[in-house]
Amino acid sequence: MGDQLDKDEQRCTDMAGTVGVGVGQANTCEQPTPEDAHAQLGDRLDTARLNAGLGKSQLAARAALSRTTVTAALNNTGAIPSKETVTALARALGLDNRPLLALRESAAEVKPAFDRRAEQGPASGPGVTPTAHPRPGHAPVADNAAPVDHLAPAQLQVHAAVLPAPDPGGYPFLTPYLPRPHDVRLCESLEPALDGETSVLVMLTGGSSTGKTRALYEALHTLAPHRPLLRPATANDLLRLLADGQVDDQVVLWLNEAQRFFYGTSAAEAAAALHHLLHQRTGIVAVGTLWTSPYWEELSRFGTSADPHAQVRELLTDPATAHIPVPGHLSPHEQDQWEELATARGDRRMRGALHAGTADRGRVVQHLSGGPALLAAYDQGPGHTFTAVEHALLTAAIDARRLGHRAPLPAALLAQAADAELDPRERPTDPDWAQKALAALSTGRRSDGARTDIRHTLTALHPHVPRAGAEAGYEPADYLDQHLRHRRADQLGSPALWQALLDHTQDPESLYSLAESAKARGLFQHAARLYHRAILTHHTRAPGHLIRLLSSELDPHRHGAHWIAAHADLTHPTGVAQLLVELHQTEQGLETALARDPATHADPADPSAIVFLLKVLRHRGQAKAVETLATRAATHTNLANPTGIARLLVELRRAGQKQALKTLLERDPATHSDPSDPEGVTRLLQALREAGQEKAAATLAMRAAVHINLADSDSIVDLLQVLRQWGPKQALETVLERDPATHTDLTSPNGVAHLIQELKETGYKQAAMALATRAAAYVSSTNPNGIYQLLRKLREVATEEPRKIMLEHTPEIYTNPAYPNGLAHLLRVLDEVGQGQAAITLATQAGLTDPNSVASLLWVLHQAGQEQALKAMLERDPATHTNPTNMASVTHLLQVLRKIGQEKAAATLVTRITTHTDPASRADDAYLLHVLLDAGHEQAAATLATRAANHTDPANDIPVLHVLRRTMDAGRLWDPFPLLLPHGRELDGTPAQPWTWDELNL
Repeated sequence: MGDQLDKDEQRCTDMAGTVGVGVGQANTCEQPTPEDAHAQLGDRLDTARLNAGLGKSQLAARAALSRTTVTAALNNTGAIPSKETVTALARALGLDNRPLLALRESAAEVKPAFDRRAEQGPASGPGVTPTAHPRPGHAPVADNAAPVDHLAPAQLQVHAAVLPAPDPGGYPFLTPYLPRPHDVRLCESLEPALDGETSVLVMLTGGSSTGKTRALYEALHTLAPHRPLLRPATANDLLRLLADGQVDDQVVLWLNEAQRFFYGTSAAEAAAALHHLLHQRTGIVAVGTLWTSPYWEELSRFGTSADPHAQVRELLTDPATAHIPVPGHLSPHEQDQWEELATARGDRRMRGALHAGTADRGRVVQHLSGGPALLAAYDQGPGHTFTAVEHALLTAAIDARRLGHRAPLPAALLAQAADAELDPRERPTDPDWAQKALAALSTGRRSDGARTDIRHTLTALHPHVPRAGAEAGYEPADYLDQHLRHRRADQLGSPALWQALLDHTQDPESLYSLAESAKARGLFQHAARLYHRAILTHHTRAPGHLIRLLSSELDPHRHGAHWIAAHADLTHPTGVAQLLVELHQTEQGLETALARDPATHADPADPSAIVFLLKVLRHRGQAKAVETLATRAATHTNLANPTGIARLLVELRRAGQKQALKTLLERDPATHSDPSDPEGVTRLLQALREAGQEKAAATLAMRAAVHINLADSDSIVDLLQVLRQWGPKQALETVLERDPATHTDLTSPNGVAHLIQELKETGYKQAAMALATRAAAYVSSTNPNGIYQLLRKLREVATEEPRKIMLEHTPEIYTNPAYPNGLAHLLRVLDEVGQGQAAITLATQAGLTDPNSVASLLWVLHQAGQEQALKAMLERDPATHTNPTNMASVTHLLQVLRKIGQEKAAATLVTRITTHTDPASRADDAYLLHVLLDAGHEQAAATLATRAANHTDPANDIPVLHVLRRTMDAGRLWDPFPLLLPHGRELDGTPAQPWTWDELNL
């Protein structure tokens, strides 16, 4: 990096040149005096800060330095501070800088820890993982905890870099590290919590092999090298650590590949426990990674009240969670920096990755790990890198994971699925053929010495041994998994694979996911068998889903419903409630379920889940069961969740459960509920007042006023609104005295706009004005809708100057096509504030290549009455210039053009669709066909359908039905199919013969 990074002044970015510490290697120094000098320098500065009563942020402001620089100077494990930094800190603290500079000169003779790590090279030997000595009164950390700097990169799942070929090797385990903007955000998110301030869960998201885990590794080595790292393997492990009090302000919780903790039967409880801890304690630090797709998108997407991911979603979207995306490519400037670093360090691995990544849309980091090369090896098919047997096993593993098997895959499952796909001439005669092939795929080496890995580094499968002596399970390499699950999304999966999944899957969550996948693909009979097995393993959601699958035609005598009612797990209130709802048409099944006394067996810990079950029992006329469950919930439910407690209070009143209501109130939920949840506090305040508990409501309001996170503008707005309406006045004044206008985070212009409005309505116009001025200079141009909201508020509460500042800061917004709705809203407000020319510029320069963005922008402009801007957009002929190859997006644009009366443009687009659309495309063919038919373009619809059918199955003489079948293969069950195929399909995709539950012989 050279002089492009000021290593003395930016600790967050001071990670260039970092490589991994070998297992068991200590960061010792042959010259203790300089190291002692470094320690003394940090200690003297920090002691002076504490004596002066200054926080690190206050010292940074006084010394005119960044907070990151100050933290680095006070922490003697980081880089040596510069002379200028030491002088500035000495001046701010009133110290003589001469002895401090002398210490600094002595310390400068020793290299920083990360440079020593670079020289130590790769890890070797069995390693040592010492347990940290607990401080007095501090619980001992978990058995597998070790200080960050005692853990090798491989122990933390950091990918090794592949060797360029040919190359003799001899490199350290890790390449030199190039910090990027997400690294700075990562450090800035971690530092306050590491300093004992607000707790944080940092989640890095992105594609496979983009550097997420390496970024966490580097940040912790820089900021917290001596902190013990807790590394749970499962959600149950995480729960145990949390329940035992092991996660405190002296450790770091490591949640790499966090899907392991956030899916499954214990995921909700683990997420809720971690969520509670982050709000109840300061200084808690947790870090994790997730793929953006599908994991982050699926887990953070809002669903129904009974959404199985609700608790995980609340954790991931909470202000205590810092979500930091990691880009999948390097910018041209970053590629230049990468080349400089590779040249300076003489690392051919980096140069090779840069050469490959530059030609691959900047995906340099992925090539460093060998992911694209591994994918290319798979794409070559059998007979090249992989034998026919290995390729079949690998395909089985990839498809099993894609179809829903989340746990490590048993060898027997893979062998059964692969064997059926092999040609008889390819089948080996060795009885241990599968184990030998799996060993070759997971170690990279066959028994004859031939290689299956990518340049002796990246293997196609990873073994997972749950305990010593246990049989290994296998997982496909992340890069293969992520890329092939999209490419093979329309593949039904072989009959042999589906059968192997049924025969060998033991994990409850995997059984349930596979059942859902089978149902979505029309494999109704197989789905029923998988649900059946999931129920036997006590999966809580499977019973309700199986009942919904079993129509009166599939279960005419309701024997299936009765079996489900007799075997369903009754411990989870939500699952029980859903079961009872689904059984409403089956009197015998309902009686069977109720006779098992779910009110006694349901876990009362989650108040929201209990409310759902109470309502269902009340509507079923089960008064005794309601009383039993209400009594148990009032005594045992978790009081930390204000939303759940509020709902429970309301339900107990409606059910007439006065004694249970009294018991719950005597437990004092106002004192024990989490006060940092503004929405929950609002609901609980209202419920307490309706119950006549004014004193308790006042207590809760004051707790919320003191604990609310001032950085979260949305939370502040919610609390101010409820306090302004209901009081008490003292709580409202407490919030305002804490000065949210100064402390709120400015990265969300929508939230800032709402806070400006609320401050104005509360009577604090000066604070609203101050916040408006701060926001005007800071606002990001990447959020047009937020800019629109903020500009409107600036017009209402501020002078012309803040609006002028804001518009000068966001000129690039005029050509940003990423947020079409926000662009349209911004266009309107620009016109309102006298920026008419800017509005026209926006309309005439918005991108036209993405049909979905163009459609959204055209529609909003039409709805908003922006005729001039709409005309400007249409004159640019989007139908001719947009990309016609994406089925879903082009369908959206076609619909919008017709709705706004642009039939000629629509016809142009139809012509381009029939000319350019890829006949091999899958997901949205059926929907597009119907849109074309509705629009009167029968010929175009027939052309597309015929091309699609001919492309995949020339023997098929029902083109539209065939296209719909392809939609089913992709797991997108389209509404007409239950009518067309009431019994679903066989495992080979053909229509199933009539069958019933009784014929399954389960």
